[in-house]
Amino acid sequence: MDKPQRQGVALIPDPASDPARQENHNIDYSFVEEVIQDGRKETLPAVDEDFPEAVRKLVEEEESKRFYVFPPFGNQRELPNEVRESLKGEFRGADLSTIATLSVLKSLGKEDKAAFTLPSLFFSSQQAGRYRKQSLEVAHPELIIRPPDSPFVDSIVQVQTIIYSGSSSVETPITRFFSIPEVDEVTAEEAIDDFEQLLRQGGGETTHGFVHRNQLNPSETWTYESLNPELKREIEEVEKLGEIKPLEELFELKIGRPPTNYVGSEEEVELDSEAVSETQDGVPVIEGRDVRADGSLSHDDTRRQVRRSKVEKSGLLKLQDGDICIRRVSGSKTGVVAGEVEQHMTPLVSSHNVVVLRPKAGTTQEDRKVVLQYLRSKTAARYLRAKELGAGHIRLTVGRLRELPVPLADEDLREALGSLLEAADLFDTWKEEALDAAQSLFDHPTAEDGKMHVLTTGRRSRQRQHAAERQDDLSYRIQTQFPHPVAYRWRTVAAAKPDLEGYLHVLECAEVLTCYLALVALTMAQDAGKEIGYLEEMGRRVADGRGTNLGDWIAILREVRDSKSFRKLPDDTPFYEVMHFVPTGRGADEALSSLKNRRDKQAHGKGPRGDSVRPAFEDAKDSLLVLLDAAEFLSEYPLRYVDRTQADTIQDCLTYWYRDIMGDHPLVPVEEDTTAPKTLEAGSLYLVDRSGSLHLLRPLLDRRRCPVCGTWSTFYLDSYVEDGDACLLKSMEHSHTTQDEEIYEAFQQIGLLPNKT
Repeated sequence: MDKPQRQGVALIPDPASDPARQENHNIDYSFVEEVIQDGRKETLPAVDEDFPEAVRKLVEEEESKRFYVFPPFGNQRELPNEVRESLKGEFRGADLSTIATLSVLKSLGKEDKAAFTLPSLFFSSQQAGRYRKQSLEVAHPELIIRPPDSPFVDSIVQVQTIIYSGSSSVETPITRFFSIPEVDEVTAEEAIDDFEQLLRQGGGETTHGFVHRNQLNPSETWTYESLNPELKREIEEVEKLGEIKPLEELFELKIGRPPTNYVGSEEEVELDSEAVSETQDGVPVIEGRDVRADGSLSHDDTRRQVRRSKVEKSGLLKLQDGDICIRRVSGSKTGVVAGEVEQHMTPLVSSHNVVVLRPKAGTTQEDRKVVLQYLRSKTAARYLRAKELGAGHIRLTVGRLRELPVPLADEDLREALGSLLEAADLFDTWKEEALDAAQSLFDHPTAEDGKMHVLTTGRRSRQRQHAAERQDDLSYRIQTQFPHPVAYRWRTVAAAKPDLEGYLHVLECAEVLTCYLALVALTMAQDAGKEIGYLEEMGRRVADGRGTNLGDWIAILREVRDSKSFRKLPDDTPFYEVMHFVPTGRGADEALSSLKNRRDKQAHGKGPRGDSVRPAFEDAKDSLLVLLDAAEFLSEYPLRYVDRTQADTIQDCLTYWYRDIMGDHPLVPVEEDTTAPKTLEAGSLYLVDRSGSLHLLRPLLDRRRCPVCGTWSTFYLDSYVEDGDACLLKSMEHSHTTQDEEIYEAFQQIGLLPNKT
């Protein structure tokens, strides 16, 4: 008769022979009683020359098929020499927890399961990758549990629990990950329910867990944070900025020597400030503490210096202009701390607690700036912490940094960063000019000359300050940098009183803005070869004599936002921001819905009256400002009117004269540009993308003199007049209308109107 199966057995170290020693690590094995309630505890064999074989024999002789193993946490350095020698072969360099784990796994039957509570290094260190690989050869990891803390060990030892099944050949290998929430986050019942739900799932995520499909990669980190789909989604978001490459493809990674290896005596290594000031012979050493949390380098106040004469012979790592210095250890709140070396800081050398990134050939200044900002980001910090079991601090290794995925700047981002760098240089020049003027007050031949110089320079500085302050004002930016139809409409709102007329100006401005955005979306769709399904329904209504309205333009914007076809377009698609205007526009969708509701009520005679007009005006204006703020990307795309063109066959180019119809003033100067040979229509409007390419807006927008007021205006399709067989066009600026008997076919060709029957 077969012996009854035991429920489970817990294997714990023999405290007398555990090199980690219970009293040093505060390990309390009483928790095992709760883990194995229906089982029993057994003591692991003593750690000696026969330790691996003794562990295997113990497991093989056990009748239980379920094991919980809390192995010794010591390392081989704490063992006698003869024991270390005996472990050199199979377990060379492995700590005792790894030796015990592999010994147990190699003794499991196919139906057996074993749970291990192991130090974080088994899951996260690159050196342990070979042992993770060995474990996969004999068993399959079914579940990895990350505790919120370690109640049975001190905070120095981070642990995870992993459950293996005895068979390594699994048809569909999946590993479930679960992170036990903190006590104050959820109730015990909620955590248990979530865990049980995870165990039932064959894929997907729960609140505190997820299912990793396919076999785990032993060269990767096996942690909840590292393999969490949320981290993968964050990296995918970063990919939208441009191509992703490992850091080592862009930078050489270097580490300086530790202080003990510096050449010279202690007096030469650590010069006091007085000696340095007298000799001017000290080269500052950048240590981790000198890379400040704000990204600056404390190059002029370092703790340690070396004599200049010793730098060349010492082999110390000399820093160069453009090097990025990173603290090797960063705090839980600061994330990755990195700063950039500038030319005026050199000469400098770096210490061993700083990782230096040196740009490789082909890595541009813009690439360097993007990487520097990414290193300081929360995403990079989460990624690097995930590789270390989510520890609070980030302890950087060259290996981890080499594989860090970083974004390259696409062309749009390169241009934007280039403009920022130019602006920063210009601001520095202006700052130096102002400071020089203030400091030179008494350096002129006469006091009157000094006073006049300060007054003159001060006047320019005050003008620059005033201009900069105005630039921070959204209303000013709209009036000066938005396309003319929108800027003009906003000027009427900005100058309006909070009465019914002003309220109507707000609604009209909102409709013109939304119409303009929708026409930009149509232009983007045409260039990308995408169809907007709503146009068919809209075209039929317009052909029946009903006019276009705010609802039509909103429907176009929302289809572009929601369509899977449009979401697949790359980020370098001209005018792609219009796809994200509604969902990510800081409340733009809600503001748009509110203004649409007000527009509908006003059209049906249900608008505000009497005392309710003023608050309605203020609320509507606030909503309009939210929309305009979200649509500020329009200032990046000039609305250009081509006056005339002249082709040059010999030079193989086309010269054209144009006006950029931007800002609220209708009179703008004529400018000249040359482009590669292409067809440009004189008398037509174009939208200019960031690369400088021109995109024809005809017939969506047409610039012509208004027959009502005689001013140059921007017209769009309002309706179809069947009696005159003409399209009724409406001015964005004044709402005046004009008929055009010849433009129907152009609207029909772009799908905005149906074929005539």
